[in-house]
Amino acid sequence: MILQRDSEQQMILNARRSLMSRAMHQQAPDIDVFFLNLNVRRSHLVCDSLNEIARKQTDLKKKLKVTFVGEPGLDMGGLTKEWFLLLIKQIFDPDYADGPCSVQFYNPRFALPYGLLQEIAQSASCPAKSATCQCRVWKFGVDDLAEVMPDVAVGLRELLSYEGNVEEDFCMNFQVSVEEFGGVKTHVLKTEGENMPVTNENRQEYVQLYTELILNKAIYQPFKAFYLGFHSVCASNALIMLRPEEVEMLVCGCPTLDMDELRKVTVYDGFHEEEPIIKQEQLFFSFEF
Repeated sequence: MILQRDSEQQMILNARRSLMSRAMHQQAPDIDVFFLNLNVRRSHLVCDSLNEIARKQTDLKKKLKVTFVGEPGLDMGGLTKEWFLLLIKQIFDPDYADGPCSVQFYNPRFALPYGLLQEIAQSASCPAKSATCQCRVWKFGVDDLAEVMPDVAVGLRELLSYEGNVEEDFCMNFQVSVEEFGGVKTHVLKTEGENMPVTNENRQEYVQLYTELILNKAIYQPFKAFYLGFHSVCASNALIMLRPEEVEMLVCGCPTLDMDELRKVTVYDGFHEEEPIIKQEQLFFSFEF
């Protein structure tokens, strides 16, 4: 509630500044100065969104309004919701980097706008635990990796506890392959790592470097864009009052549903709890989510 109020006050302040600026330049008032207006084509949704946000950095605190080019209609909330859904589908598509707009992922001009798009998508779907871990300043370990890549974490734990000859049985070196944007990229974990075998003596170092790569180095650039985008949109004096766990819940929501608590606050309007149809609905509360 505090963050919402603070955000509303910032939006009002920015809209007021825009209105005053038009008045000082003897320009007629325009209702659009109160909104962040995004004009996008469905066929170039992400590219157009990037361009619009890059051009309208000073409007980021205003209320969002979306227009699909060539389509009639006023955005009363429905078009924005549709834009969100389409954007989320495309921005998390692993094959998107191979598309016609892929070069913009590596263009510094689009680093912040793409981070803003990530923030928008994260706020709506938020599958990225790694971004949450990255906010904390500590040395990463296998337990942290288990939150985002449980299968890999299991394999690394088995490597650490293996009682045989690691070098002969696993035939690994300090070089790993990681899936990125639908493809596979090879990373050398340390200097001359491709020629250095993993042994019983250095396997702990291998696990630590591998974990650091996945949770830190490999995501540094996209996380940096997300971080800048998050603070460009959500910067607030109230935000610094929250712990990392509270920020995670604010963005992602509660990861578990307490069905017993939901049952306690359920109100049956026009029905009694003993009616057959309500008893059937009680089965819903027995499911585990």
